[in-house]
Parts: sequence; structure tokens; C-alpha cells
Amino acid sequence: MSDFLDEVRADCEEAETDLGGKTMTWSGGSYPVAPSLIRRGAVLVVGGKEVEIKLTLRVRFAGTGWEFTGETLPKQGQLVTYGARSYRIAQVNNAHEAFMEIDLMDNNR
Repeated sequence: MSDFLDEVRADCEEAETDLGGKTMTWSGGSYPVAPSLIRRGAVLVVGGKEVEIKLTLRVRFAGTGWEFTGETLPKQGQLVTYGARSYRIAQVNNAHEAFMEIDLMDNNR
């Protein structure tokens, strides 16, 4: 991996700590995240219906004791729990396998 992507990963880990060590639960595991509201309110078309993004979570591809691979990536439509609330994944954006941004919508969509 390039030095630049290693630095991006380190920055993501630092942001997770600075934002209070928040985690998401997905597929039986708990993963550190950096939450963002930057795309909150954006509208996407998912399954032919317009949905509103409620929250975006930035998640590293690997950490101590866990690693996402092509087979284990979160996918559109799956459930994520953040805080005390469940959301459905609207889309997942891969940033060169350094981190991914997971846009979340209401669970009832």
C-alpha cells in the first residue's frame, strides 16, 4: 500500500478517537467509525425509490482483529446499528480500500 493511503488510514483512526470512539454494529461485528452529517438530506434513488441520507459513517477497511474483504463488505440494503438506532445501507463508497463511506437511510425503506 502506498504511503499516502497509509497516512489516510492513520487519519481515519485518529478521527475515530477524536469523535469519541463511536462504533457501528453490522453482521454480528462491531467496527469503529467516524460519523458525518455532511451528506445528510441528500436524496438518492435506491430500488427505484427516492430515499434521504440520514447519516454517513466512515469505516476503515482493517483494524485490530478485523478486516473487510470483497466478500465481507457491507452492501446496499443491509442493516447497521449506530447508537441505539438501526439504519439501512443506502450505498457504500470505497476509497481505494483505505476506508469506505457508508450512507445510511431510515430502516423502514
